[in-house]
Amino acid sequence: MSLIKFLWIGYFVVILFFRYSFEGKILILIYSICLVLITTINALKSRNEWRGVAEDYHKNLENEK
Repeated sequence: MSLIKFLWIGYFVVILFFRYSFEGKILILIYSICLVLITTINALKSRNEWRGVAEDYHKNLENEK
């Protein structure tokens, strides 16, 4: 499993066990911000990787017409 999947599993564990204390809420907030940043960066990387594939696909569609 990738690191991101382990981070998400850890996130759910943190929410389950630490949501009632003030320190737990702060930990969940910080963890949430980190996961949002990591997930957004990965989504942008993935989009850029697939952009070339999509452009080639659409060029091939236009050439077939």
